Amino acid sequence: MLCAVLCVATAFSYAFIFTHACHECTGGHCPICAQVNALVRNLKRIAEGVRLTAAAICAFLLVIRTVSKKRLEPSSTLVSLKIKLSD
Repeated sequence: MLCAVLCVATAFSYAFIFTHACHECTGGHCPICAQVNALVRNLKRIAEGVRLTAAAICAFLLVIRTVSKKRLEPSSTLVSLKIKLSD
């Protein structure tokens, strides 16, 4: 649900920026320019969050893969080598 909301918000943000890119600016305190700048900042933050999340997931999967390979490797013990210890 969160992913769907994030995708919709991103799509509407890009649509607003695209439709208001060539508006008639009223000067230094233009509300449309302020809104476009806020949306651009938020989109950059969302992109940074997605990149960090993807990096964390990749690192987690790499650790899981490494740990699972270590467990599956047979260990060299006296029993596995079938060495009989008799006096």
